[in-house]
Amino acid sequence: MARLLVAEDDNSFRESLAEALRWDGYDVVAVDNGRDAVRAFSTQHFDLLLTDIKMPRLDGIGLLGEVLKQGGFLPCIVMTAYGTPDLERRAAFSGGLVFVNKPIDLPLLRKNIQELLAPENGASIVQGLTVASLVQLLGIERKTCRVKVHCGERSGFLFLVDGNLVGASLENAEGLNAALEILTWDRAEISILAGCPQSARSFQASLDSVLLKAMQIMDETGRTAGRPATSIDAAPSRTTHEEEKAMALEAFLDEFKGINGYLAAGIMDATGEMLASHTAQANVDLAAYGAVFNDIFRAGHEASRKIGLDSCTMMTLNTPKGIVIMDCTGVDAAAHLHVIVVLQENGNQALAKMTLSKLAPKVVAAMS
Repeated sequence: MARLLVAEDDNSFRESLAEALRWDGYDVVAVDNGRDAVRAFSTQHFDLLLTDIKMPRLDGIGLLGEVLKQGGFLPCIVMTAYGTPDLERRAAFSGGLVFVNKPIDLPLLRKNIQELLAPENGASIVQGLTVASLVQLLGIERKTCRVKVHCGERSGFLFLVDGNLVGASLENAEGLNAALEILTWDRAEISILAGCPQSARSFQASLDSVLLKAMQIMDETGRTAGRPATSIDAAPSRTTHEEEKAMALEAFLDEFKGINGYLAAGIMDATGEMLASHTAQANVDLAAYGAVFNDIFRAGHEASRKIGLDSCTMMTLNTPKGIVIMDCTGVDAAAHLHVIVVLQENGNQALAKMTLSKLAPKVVAAMS
């Protein structure tokens, strides 16, 4: 019989969830805060952790950090009322960490538990919580913090601002390659420290992109849990300048995700080639939007010149089914780029336009 540890501060929900899981044949220990969950985990064996994020005494992030510190080979399900359309995509590269939205879909939760507990392809070990899993959660929660990671004889730092990775240091190395090395560690002790000093902010990259790159490195090296490479140079795949640019552009798109009515965003060059993109809904074909609207924008440039005006810098298309806004960094800019945002018909146009204007110089700097 599998033993489950449930950490949830809502008494009614915790009791009903524990009862439902016991009816499913699980041995369930339920607690109402992260500190009691740590105490239970330290003294008893569990096969899976099911935790809320917002809890008294010690929140879900702190609890996961303690689990990782004490070994980490425990599948975890995180329940959050602050879900986003990205949760399923993010969970795909979060190791033994699965995210579920509140209110809980009980059949889906049962399916997640069964999949995490069932050995995959006859394997005898289920992958548990990793450094990448916990950092991914910090990104989803849009935390600003320093993450100190200690593994074996090696220690490093990751720096996050509003959930974006902005810096990393590891012994004598800094930057994206240091971040990639740290994120491939499995057995590690993690400390999460509030705040991120300005001096530590050496780059900005999409956390999703960095995590995917870290997975690629682990695949190439065949790295096993708890055995970090002896040096950063041991990883055969390092970020190139072009990859760093792509990661930076994807990080800029994160700025749009919290806008009311957001559907998609992308960055294109002046020819219409998509350099970075993100869609919140599968039915939004951003490539098609971009190709058509890029031609419209170029026609707008020519039309404004013919009547004696400078090239247009922003264009908005309002329709009964949605809004498309495109901003141009400038035909004479160091990097002539078009940034496109797609909103629902009632989306916050004003905030989208403000964000476009704010990001334009940053995008140019990243591509120059």
